[in-house]
Amino acid sequence: MCKSEKPRMHAATRTSLLGTMAGVAEHLPDIDVGFCVPQPVHTTLRGLETVATYNHANMDVLLALFLTGTVLFWFAWYVRFSQRAKGIKGCSLLRIQVFYYCISVGIFGIVRGVFDTGRFLLACAAFHNLAEWGYFGHRWLKRETVPKFFRGACLYIWLLITTVVALLPSMKAAVILEQTLGIMCDYYLVISYFTAYIQHYNNEALRPMWGSAWIASMLHFFQIYPLVAGTVLGPCHPASKVVEWLLTSGSIPCFYFYTNFALRWDENEYGTTFQPIPAPTHDTSHKLTNGYLALKEKVSEAPRSSPYSKTNHWGTMVTLMAIGMFCGLVTVLGPGLLPRCPNPTIYPCPVGATAGHAAAAAAGHAGAVHHPW
Repeated sequence: MCKSEKPRMHAATRTSLLGTMAGVAEHLPDIDVGFCVPQPVHTTLRGLETVATYNHANMDVLLALFLTGTVLFWFAWYVRFSQRAKGIKGCSLLRIQVFYYCISVGIFGIVRGVFDTGRFLLACAAFHNLAEWGYFGHRWLKRETVPKFFRGACLYIWLLITTVVALLPSMKAAVILEQTLGIMCDYYLVISYFTAYIQHYNNEALRPMWGSAWIASMLHFFQIYPLVAGTVLGPCHPASKVVEWLLTSGSIPCFYFYTNFALRWDENEYGTTFQPIPAPTHDTSHKLTNGYLALKEKVSEAPRSSPYSKTNHWGTMVTLMAIGMFCGLVTVLGPGLLPRCPNPTIYPCPVGATAGHAAAAAAGHAGAVHHPW
C-alpha cells in the first residue's frame, strides 16, 4: 500500500460501530430537535437520519416546491439585472426589497417542503415578512422617512426571530405569534395597495404600478388559507396535495406582478435611459427616420410621477396594523381549533412520511394524527 493512501475501515468494523451508536442512542433521553425537525412529537436521535432523506408524503409536491423556488430566484435576477432593470437610471430601496422578497419566499417554500412545520420554518417566514414591512413604508411614508422606518423594521424582525426560535418554549405559542404577525402583513398590504390604486386611478403613470401591486398582494393573500390549512391538516390528509398545489401555483404570477411593480416604481422615480438606434442613411427611408424620431420623442416624454407619499401617515398605518393583527389572529386560531371538533377523522400516515412520524413510529405511535405542535 502506498504511503499516500489512507487505510479504509473494514465493513465489519463500520457495522459494529454503527450498532454500538444505535445501542447508546436507545438509552439516551428524548431530545427536542425542533429547530431541524417538525415538532408533532419529541423525537429521539434515531429520527434524525430521516430529515436528510425524506420529509414529505407527496414527492411530486416537493419537486414542485423546488421548481417554484427556482423560478422565484429567476424573478430576483430579473428585477435587478435584466435589460429592463439596467435601463433604469437608479435603484430604489423598494426594488432591493422585492429582490430580497423573491429569494426569501423561494427559500421559505423549499424549507417548508423539506422540514415541514418547525422553528426553522418560522424563522424563514419572519425573514420574508421583512420585505413586506418595507412595502408599508413606501406606501405611507415620505421618501426621507422610508430608510429610517426600514431600519426599525430590521430590528423588529430580528427580535421576532429570536423570540420564536430561542425564547418561547412552546411551539404552539411560537406558531401563533409569528403567523399572526405575518398574516397581519398580508391583510395590511391588500388594503394599502387597493387604497393606493383608487387614489391614483386617474394618474396614467401610477395607476398601472399600483394595480400590479394590488394584484400581487391579492394573489399572495389567497395563499394564506392553503398555507394554514396545510399546516393544520398535515401531509397525510387527502386534501393536502390540492392545498400544496394551490400554494405553489399562486407564487409565480404573484411575483411576476411584484417584479413589475418594483420596475414601474423605479421607472416613475428615476426615469429610463433611452438607447437610440442609428438612423438609416438611405434617402428612401426618410419616412422611417421621421417615424423613429417621433417614437423617440414619445418614449422620452412618457409620463412620470413620483410614487412616494408627500406626507407621513402614521395614524393610518397604526389603524391598519390593528385591523390586520385582529384578522391575522382569527385566521390562525380558527383552523387551529378544527382538530378539537368532536369525532375527528384520523388519517394515519405511512411510516417514514415525515421525520416526526418516523420518530412516532419508533415510539409505537405510527397511527398518530398529524399536529404541527
